[in-house]
Amino acid sequence: IAKKNGEKQCGVLVPNPYFGDLYRNWERERSALVSLGRRRKWENRRPQLFWRGKIRGREAVINKERDCAREAGNYARLQAASLTAHDAKKFDVRTNTCRPRPIRSLSQDLCRKVLPQNDDLAKIRDSGCRAVQGRFMNHGKFNTFQYLLDLPGSTTGSYSRNLNHLWLLGAVVVFWAGPLLEPGGALQWYSAGLRDGRTHVTVNVSTAKATLDAITDHVDWRNELLEN
Repeated sequence: IAKKNGEKQCGVLVPNPYFGDLYRNWERERSALVSLGRRRKWENRRPQLFWRGKIRGREAVINKERDCAREAGNYARLQAASLTAHDAKKFDVRTNTCRPRPIRSLSQDLCRKVLPQNDDLAKIRDSGCRAVQGRFMNHGKFNTFQYLLDLPGSTTGSYSRNLNHLWLLGAVVVFWAGPLLEPGGALQWYSAGLRDGRTHVTVNVSTAKATLDAITDHVDWRNELLEN
């Protein structure tokens, strides 16, 4: 279902049907999601970037700087959620379980160089994530949004099963670029056909707003992203 080490890793990539039967469950699930995506036109959806998931940084064990790669996924999730704290009209990136890695002293944080902290992240972390808390939402409501964000797996920042579903829901798919991360995570069965700017867009905390604005303003580009 994924190659974390790239093409050098042996094996044939296949869709991940959430541990169901590949031949029956996946086709049934795929058809249901495609139908769901067609029910609502892009113009009739909320003009927001959407994501729901967990932040579980308290589970990371950081003894040396090289261990910080274990925290990259949680850091990306917290960083992306900070966009919602600034502009909730454009971003609905929220967490339904938030346990970020505690940082008592920035000067003693072993990850301060590779996963830099700032005031935005500190406010969310210190407030118990109140500004970015959101209810769980199943795939049946994902077609409410124009943009769907893929964030990396929370533990090591690698494979995210969620991305298998996002392509089918009639929205613009958005990848996240962050420290110690490869946008899109590990290779999956469709990775060879992806082209940034044509099949999806990649953003970070600094470029997300401008990128979404540009897609909204350029109809031809938006249509290409939706068709691909």
